[in-house]
Amino acid sequence: MGSLLAVSSGEAGDVLRPMLTLIVGGLLMLLFVPVIGWAALALALCYPLIYWMAGRAGAVYGRRKAR
Repeated sequence: MGSLLAVSSGEAGDVLRPMLTLIVGGLLMLLFVPVIGWAALALALCYPLIYWMAGRAGAVYGRRKAR
């Protein structure tokens, strides 16, 4: 897994690192607090969509501010 993080860079790395962190953390939390673990895993699955939506919102805000 360390080599996967080392290879990923740029925008792909911006999405991949937090996703992997949430997945690993969610799996560990399933052992101790299952509700938080499931929430972290659900967030990890939605993370690419959230990242994309935030980028779109930033682009719209940037265009509005430039006017």
